[in-house]
Amino acid sequence: MRTHGLIFSAFIVTPCFIAGCGPSPNAVCGPASNNQRQSHRLPVIPATWIESGTSDDANWTNPAFADTKTEYLPMHARKYSVANKQGQLKFEIDYYYSGRKYPSLSEPNSFERERVTIKYDFEAERAGKNPWRCDVSCGPHYQMGSSMDNGQVSLEEADAILKEWGISRLNY
Repeated sequence: MRTHGLIFSAFIVTPCFIAGCGPSPNAVCGPASNNQRQSHRLPVIPATWIESGTSDDANWTNPAFADTKTEYLPMHARKYSVANKQGQLKFEIDYYYSGRKYPSLSEPNSFERERVTIKYDFEAERAGKNPWRCDVSCGPHYQMGSSMDNGQVSLEEADAILKEWGISRLNY
């Protein structure tokens, strides 16, 4: 009996040792990394948010965004987190909505929610590059430009837009 236990352990432990098992990527994408988020001046994942995802990413949704009574209020609605194979955060995108809709620029006779997305790229930061990318989807702050920068704004501009909407990028 004891031999079977050792053989079983060897089959389980050895691959983990060789492959370098660490924290699961999905766990890294969750509230367990909130201290790291704070150290990078990113919003944390509140305990009330709802999670869905795969083995290397996670979508976190504010329950108020899914509620028909509050979905059109200005809010931080979602966070999308992705981990790399080493169990480190790769990037995150936070989605903020103003509560207003504007005519779509790409689809006639339809409307888009005014949104600011703020991406933080941990891998760019580790490489010494600017980790921030902020975009506005439509509305008065949207700027038409080349296809590479349509709607792109600086982090300071994104923070100012959110303040105008009565919300803050950081939730602590």
